Amino acid sequence: GERDLTSCASVPLWCQTLIVITGIQVLGQKCWIWFKGDSLKSKAKWVGGWIGSVAPLGGVRIEHHDYVPCRVPQWRVLWEEPKDVSQPPEIPDGAQWKLWPTD
Repeated sequence: GERDLTSCASVPLWCQTLIVITGIQVLGQKCWIWFKGDSLKSKAKWVGGWIGSVAPLGGVRIEHHDYVPCRVPQWRVLWEEPKDVSQPPEIPDGAQWKLWPTD
């Protein structure tokens, strides 16, 4: 059966070590998400305060206490704080902004 990897208690010690060594972001880490903004209310920018983890269905599953968890493409995610929050990522032509289903 499948194991629940959301809690360290359910992950065997050898697997925890493998996760640390390989850098797999299974348990989540801080990230910044690119928001395109609203021309009338807000400008496009990177927003911090998110926890992201690699999604089994592709992309990144993101969580924030003010939002419903969702899945976004990798191009919308930074794993390190941006030097300039208004500097946009390279947005692919015809890019999807949100991926479905979430899980």
